[in-house]
Amino acid sequence: MTPQANRTAQTLVFPERRRVADSTAMLVSLLDTLVCVLEPATGRVRYRNPAFDAVFAAAGEAGFLEWIEEQLGAAAFDEEVQLDLRYLPADRWLRVHAQDVLWQGEPARLFTLTDISDRVDIERHRQVNQQRLFFATRDMSVGEMSSVLAHELKHPLATIINLVAGIERRIKQTQASGEMLQALALTRLQAERANAIIARVREFVRRREPRREPLDVATLIRGVTRLMALDTAAHRVRVTLDIERELPWPLADSVMVEQVLLNLIKNAIEAMADAPLHARFLRLVALRAEDGLVRVSVIDSGAGIGPEAQERLFNPFYSTKAEGLGIGLALCRSLIEYHGGMLTFDNNADVGCAFSFTLPCATEAA
Repeated sequence: MTPQANRTAQTLVFPERRRVADSTAMLVSLLDTLVCVLEPATGRVRYRNPAFDAVFAAAGEAGFLEWIEEQLGAAAFDEEVQLDLRYLPADRWLRVHAQDVLWQGEPARLFTLTDISDRVDIERHRQVNQQRLFFATRDMSVGEMSSVLAHELKHPLATIINLVAGIERRIKQTQASGEMLQALALTRLQAERANAIIARVREFVRRREPRREPLDVATLIRGVTRLMALDTAAHRVRVTLDIERELPWPLADSVMVEQVLLNLIKNAIEAMADAPLHARFLRLVALRAEDGLVRVSVIDSGAGIGPEAQERLFNPFYSTKAEGLGIGLALCRSLIEYHGGMLTFDNNADVGCAFSFTLPCATEAA
């Protein structure tokens, strides 16, 4: 311990020129805070407290100087700084605050270091637990997704069966080959759609880290529209796209967002089942929203959503359809919230309703 440290009345003056009559008492009051006072010109240690020695004992004064210069560079002695740094030899995280002071009337550099290792460990555990919760929730949905898979495959497979039966009848009746080729083409498209549904479900339930990459929303919407073309045509639904030009790219998992969009479009088509054929309109809108978001809306011309259904719409296992599983919207909202967005709905002023979800842009999410 240096002779200066044994004095009971030292003068410590901060840049505001606030004088502390008894700096030793002040340093004792810092408890576990690491304190070190250096001469800026020579790097000589003028004072260090026991808490500082406990962490840097093995490295010594030279080791501390080497570490602090490596971490802070010129700022170690040129300006007031505060940073959270990791000191590997002791495996500790330290919040380092450096500033110029007058120590016993001479210029000095004061370093105060607070051990925040426990706080960092708690934050790490919180993040790990949050990730585990996400994957546990997704694993719990595997059984539910199996039911969804069976339900989703029922319609395209039924269409395939009907088309094949029609082909057989045409062959027996020696119909023109052009009609048979058209029927075969529709059969192939339905089979490809069934295969795509299986692939998406397998991708979702397979244990993996979601691939959050810049997503071309315009291309995704057009692809989903083509995928649903047979459904919209069969239900006489006219589809229009309203996509803002030069739309920013969100940072998202394309498989998850595609599944959300497919579910919303499918729900919109079913919501217009009782509407007159000439009044079935589906509008897909994508635009730049406030706060660095992209908003995608699925707008239908159905009957809208009643007050009772509105309160429970996103509840798991609640459905307005007799054969519904009540999984779709709850799962969609979870997927969107995982990306840092929101899934909402509003009844239109005239007829139908609009489901909208937001996604943070790639620059914002990064």
